[in-house]
Parts: sequence; C-alpha cells; structure tokens
Amino acid sequence: MQSNDEKLEKALLVGVSRVAKSGYLSGLNNLKVFPMYMEKLADSFGFTEDEISILLQHNNKEGQLDDVR
Repeated sequence: MQSNDEKLEKALLVGVSRVAKSGYLSGLNNLKVFPMYMEKLADSFGFTEDEISILLQHNNKEGQLDDVR
C-alpha cells in the first residue's frame, strides 16, 4: 500500500467523532477540533434554509420544513 503522507498538507474531516479519532487503532494524530457550533464557524457549516427547502422538495417532503427547522 502506497502512502501519500509526504504530499498531504491539510485535510478536512467532517462528522468524525472524538471516540473515532482517539481510539487505540486510530492512525490519526495532530488534529485540531473545531466544533460546528463555534460562533466563528457557524456560517461555514451546515445547510441554508433554501438548500433544505430544495432537498425537501426533491424528496416530496415540503410540508416538513418546520420540523426540520
């Protein structure tokens, strides 16, 4: 198996739980955790209401916008 370590400078991992990254079998190290609820990152993650509306329309669930909100 070939490694790309020498070519990788930064990576963004989304949805990785702290348990997964700290497990004894994990090869992950030198991570910085930036929770999505941090004020300075709040507008950088997630979906806009327009995007959610489009997704709900695509799945014939337009009436569930209030539940999702």
